[in-house]
Amino acid sequence: MEFSEMLVRTLGDKVDLRLDLRPGLPLCHLDPTHLEMALLNVLINARDALPDGGEVTVATSIARGDGRVILCVIDRGIGMPPDVLRRATEPFFTTKGPGTGLGLAMVHGFVQQSQGRLEIDSRPGEGTTVRMIFPIVDNGQHGAGGNGPDHEAAAAPGADGTAASKPCVLVVEDNDDVRELAESVLGMAGYAVLAAASGEQALALLRQGARVDLLFTDAIMPGGMNGLQLADEARRLRPRLPVLVTTGYMDELPRQDQARRLNVLAKPYKHDELLAQVEAALGA
Repeated sequence: MEFSEMLVRTLGDKVDLRLDLRPGLPLCHLDPTHLEMALLNVLINARDALPDGGEVTVATSIARGDGRVILCVIDRGIGMPPDVLRRATEPFFTTKGPGTGLGLAMVHGFVQQSQGRLEIDSRPGEGTTVRMIFPIVDNGQHGAGGNGPDHEAAAAPGADGTAASKPCVLVVEDNDDVRELAESVLGMAGYAVLAAASGEQALALLRQGARVDLLFTDAIMPGGMNGLQLADEARRLRPRLPVLVTTGYMDELPRQDQARRLNVLAKPYKHDELLAQVEAALGA
């Protein structure tokens, strides 16, 4: 009920939320927090597509043929032209002026990591339909939840509450939205994740003895220690710690990065590029 109320508040007074939810859906293995974040991001886009108000429908159904579960959000707003629709899920792409453009990118990452697919239909002046399509649990059980025996056994937590069998990535990024995107993508890929908003916070975690298998840091963080300085300090504490640096200003990276033995990921990056670079850095 609390989440429903938050959705209504998010949509505002001019937008009516209509629910068309099918009861007794098959079970899906989904992270409930990431699901709520994904739905919230889609609804924010739907609200912004209805500047004069209107109705937004959230519906659930079962796909014909493969029995997958569909979570659908429909608005009759301004819609998107084909060139915008093609880029709608790209990280950092936005048509709303200044901003990070990470909403649908986060949704796409969540659906992908849940072994599902994301479909978006949109036409200018006719509105947009977003479908999140998820596989079901093949255990003969039905219901509305997302937790089952397989889900509970998927990741046995270690003493610190993180998945003991997966490497831990320390994400350091001063932009909240970009940091949360990286956390989400890595977390849904099975990595344990720690996060810090500054180099100083990251160093404090390392000095406290936090388990970190990879440092993933933005190169440029105004107002304090930058990512390259952090990499140097981190390796003084842990000489064999692999480091992955990301930046939108590749030409401005000093040549010293080669001497530092740093892996570099250019911004903006896609989810699969991030995961590939993380895997490569850990392997090296």
